[in-house]
Amino acid sequence: MNATLLVRIIEDANGPTFGLDRVTLDYDPGDPLAVLLTFDPQTCPDIDGDGEPPAWRLDRGLLAEGGGIPGADLAVERSGEWVTVTLASPEGRCKMRLPRAGLDRFLADTFDAVPLGDEALDIDALIGALVGGGS
Repeated sequence: MNATLLVRIIEDANGPTFGLDRVTLDYDPGDPLAVLLTFDPQTCPDIDGDGEPPAWRLDRGLLAEGGGIPGADLAVERSGEWVTVTLASPEGRCKMRLPRAGLDRFLADTFDAVPLGDEALDIDALIGALVGGGS
């Protein structure tokens, strides 16, 4: 399942800014803890040279509840009509505001598919994928 949202970019690698961009949120019940956020390839440059638009694998529970770990690459603040997401990497930082209503509708669909707290991972398959053996 997926959703496309128009987000407000309020900080990028160059500092404070104002811009609008589209992001796509994807959820795969086979990877139940994560939401993939992908920036629009028409408006966001390929920053790492792999030919793909920038994408981030985000913690679904953190998007739903807000929070973060100091110094981590993801922080989420839920306030009023907006959800502020801060992403950090060696290439820089991006801070954006997502419309809370659109994000919450998307998350509700993911919770219908896999309720929060009911996520299960196939550890053997995960290890196999990490070492290149598949499952």
